Amino acid sequence: MSDAVIAGWAVLCVVMLVHRQLKSERLADRAPGTWLGIVVQALGFSAIWTMRRGATVLPPAGAAWLGGIANACGIVAIALGILAIWTLGRQWSVAGRLLPDHSLIRHGPYAYLRHPIYTAMFGMLLATGLSMSSWLGIASGVALFLVGTTIRVHFEEKLLRERFGVAFEEYAAAVPAFLPRRGARGRASGGQGSVELTGGQ
Repeated sequence: MSDAVIAGWAVLCVVMLVHRQLKSERLADRAPGTWLGIVVQALGFSAIWTMRRGATVLPPAGAAWLGGIANACGIVAIALGILAIWTLGRQWSVAGRLLPDHSLIRHGPYAYLRHPIYTAMFGMLLATGLSMSSWLGIASGVALFLVGTTIRVHFEEKLLRERFGVAFEEYAAAVPAFLPRRGARGRASGGQGSVELTGGQ
């Protein structure tokens, strides 16, 4: 694995741990179904880590072009993940939940993506896979990660719809979930708050 990818994982873990230290909050509601998604996402990362490539396994180990793509994915993913977590502040958590004063954040990266942390996680998944996994490992990891993310988003957005109602529906209609699109911006309807309940997300 490249030094940049390793450093990226280290930085992301430190940021998450620092924010985790701030979490002794009273909760208003939870989305326990998100834990199933977390487990499936973890299986995706496990596939990436365990299905490593050797000298005779594609993609070729040590290919410079793969290392360059992996580093680029890792750098962008880490920058996006850190910015998203910092934007959420005390509202960030591993599993989906709402605080009594939870708000619907629509600024920073959340003006362009509803789930920038999951986009960042996917970037790190690809960076890691391109650095060390076989094509089978990458394909398996991506498939499992996408299934797990779909599960988490389903339960988290259900919780947000129940709390924010029309405001969330308007936000979801204006801003894509994972990949930015031209003209999509979440500030049009005003206000603040957090569509993303987790860091993984």
